[in-house]
Amino acid sequence: MGQKSVYNANDFQYRVDFAANVISRMWRTTRSCDTCFEMYDGQPVAAALMRRARANPAGPLAKNLSKYIREELAYEDDETTTHLTRADLAGYAAELRAQGQRNANKVFAQLRRSQGSAASE
Repeated sequence: MGQKSVYNANDFQYRVDFAANVISRMWRTTRSCDTCFEMYDGQPVAAALMRRARANPAGPLAKNLSKYIREELAYEDDETTTHLTRADLAGYAAELRAQGQRNANKVFAQLRRSQGSAASE
Protein backbone atom coordinates (compact mmCIF):
# COMPACT_ATOMS: atom_id res chain seq x y z
CA MET A 1 0.00 0.00 0.00
CA GLY A 2 1.28 3.49 -0.86
CA GLN A 3 1.94 6.32 1.52
CA LYS A 4 -1.10 8.34 2.57
CA SER A 5 -1.31 11.83 1.10
CA VAL A 6 -3.88 14.63 0.96
CA TYR A 7 -2.91 14.93 -2.71
CA ASN A 8 -3.95 11.35 -3.51
CA ALA A 9 -7.44 11.51 -5.00
CA ASN A 10 -8.41 8.21 -3.38
CA ASP A 11 -7.41 9.28 0.14
CA PHE A 12 -10.69 10.99 1.09
CA GLN A 13 -10.62 9.61 4.63
CA TYR A 14 -7.02 10.72 5.08
CA ARG A 15 -7.99 14.28 4.04
CA VAL A 16 -10.79 14.24 6.62
CA ASP A 17 -8.40 12.92 9.29
CA PHE A 18 -5.69 15.44 8.36
CA ALA A 19 -8.08 18.41 8.48
CA ALA A 20 -9.59 17.21 11.76
CA ASN A 21 -6.12 16.90 13.26
CA VAL A 22 -5.09 20.42 12.20
CA ILE A 23 -8.35 21.94 13.43
CA SER A 24 -8.41 20.03 16.72
CA ARG A 25 -4.88 21.13 17.56
CA MET A 26 -5.38 24.67 16.21
CA TRP A 27 -2.31 24.34 14.03
CA ARG A 28 -1.52 26.89 11.37
CA THR A 29 -3.02 25.90 8.04
CA THR A 30 -0.67 24.85 5.30
CA ARG A 31 -0.96 24.05 1.63
CA SER A 32 -1.65 20.44 2.65
CA CYS A 33 -4.51 21.51 4.88
CA ASP A 34 -6.03 23.68 2.13
CA THR A 35 -5.79 20.72 -0.24
CA CYS A 36 -8.12 18.74 2.02
CA PHE A 37 -10.93 20.95 0.69
CA GLU A 38 -9.67 21.42 -2.87
CA MET A 39 -9.76 17.94 -4.38
CA TYR A 40 -13.29 18.46 -5.77
CA ASP A 41 -14.66 16.77 -2.64
CA GLY A 42 -14.57 19.65 -0.17
CA GLN A 43 -18.30 19.37 0.49
CA PRO A 44 -18.11 15.80 1.82
CA VAL A 45 -14.90 16.63 3.73
CA ALA A 46 -16.74 19.47 5.50
CA ALA A 47 -19.74 17.20 6.11
CA ALA A 48 -17.51 14.52 7.64
CA LEU A 49 -15.93 17.12 9.92
CA MET A 50 -19.38 18.32 11.00
CA ARG A 51 -20.37 14.74 11.78
CA ARG A 52 -17.29 14.29 13.95
CA ALA A 53 -17.89 17.58 15.72
CA ARG A 54 -21.52 16.70 16.36
CA ALA A 55 -20.50 13.30 17.76
CA ASN A 56 -18.26 15.02 20.32
CA PRO A 57 -19.63 18.54 20.87
CA ALA A 58 -17.30 19.23 23.79
CA GLY A 59 -14.21 18.09 21.88
CA PRO A 60 -11.55 20.28 20.32
CA LEU A 61 -12.77 19.75 16.75
CA ALA A 62 -16.23 21.06 17.60
CA LYS A 63 -14.79 23.98 19.57
CA ASN A 64 -12.35 25.04 16.83
CA LEU A 65 -14.18 24.20 13.61
CA SER A 66 -15.66 27.66 13.07
CA LYS A 67 -12.16 29.16 13.25
CA TYR A 68 -11.19 27.22 10.12
CA ILE A 69 -14.25 26.81 7.95
CA ARG A 70 -17.48 28.71 7.45
CA GLU A 71 -19.89 26.87 9.68
CA GLU A 72 -23.00 27.85 7.73
CA LEU A 73 -21.57 26.21 4.61
CA ALA A 74 -20.44 23.18 6.57
CA TYR A 75 -23.94 22.85 8.07
CA GLU A 76 -25.37 23.06 4.57
CA ASP A 77 -22.94 20.38 3.36
CA ASP A 78 -23.89 18.22 6.32
CA GLU A 79 -27.62 18.66 5.65
CA THR A 80 -27.16 17.81 1.98
CA THR A 81 -25.41 14.55 2.84
CA THR A 82 -27.15 13.59 6.09
CA HIS A 83 -28.89 10.64 4.42
CA LEU A 84 -25.54 9.10 3.45
CA THR A 85 -23.72 6.54 5.58
CA ARG A 86 -20.02 7.04 6.19
CA ALA A 87 -19.21 4.66 3.31
CA ASP A 88 -21.75 6.38 1.06
CA LEU A 89 -20.22 9.75 1.92
CA ALA A 90 -16.84 8.45 0.73
CA GLY A 91 -18.53 7.19 -2.43
CA TYR A 92 -20.17 10.57 -2.98
CA ALA A 93 -16.77 12.20 -2.54
CA ALA A 94 -15.37 9.90 -5.24
CA GLU A 95 -18.21 10.87 -7.59
CA LEU A 96 -17.55 14.58 -7.00
CA ARG A 97 -13.81 14.11 -7.60
CA ALA A 98 -14.48 12.26 -10.85
CA GLN A 99 -16.92 14.93 -12.03
CA GLY A 100 -14.54 17.72 -11.04
CA GLN A 101 -11.67 16.05 -12.87
CA ARG A 102 -13.79 15.57 -16.01
CA ASN A 103 -14.77 19.24 -15.92
CA ALA A 104 -11.16 20.33 -15.42
CA ASN A 105 -10.01 18.10 -18.28
CA LYS A 106 -12.60 19.72 -20.58
CA VAL A 107 -11.41 23.21 -19.63
CA PHE A 108 -7.76 22.28 -20.17
CA ALA A 109 -8.58 20.68 -23.53
CA GLN A 110 -10.38 23.85 -24.62
CA LEU A 111 -7.42 25.96 -23.53
CA ARG A 112 -4.99 23.77 -25.46
CA ARG A 113 -7.18 23.98 -28.57
CA SER A 114 -7.48 27.76 -28.33
CA GLN A 115 -3.74 28.15 -27.72
CA GLY A 116 -3.00 25.85 -30.65
CA SER A 117 -5.24 27.78 -33.00
CA ALA A 118 -3.80 31.12 -31.79
CA ALA A 119 -0.26 29.87 -32.41
CA SER A 120 -1.10 28.80 -35.97
CA GLU A 121 -2.55 32.21 -36.91
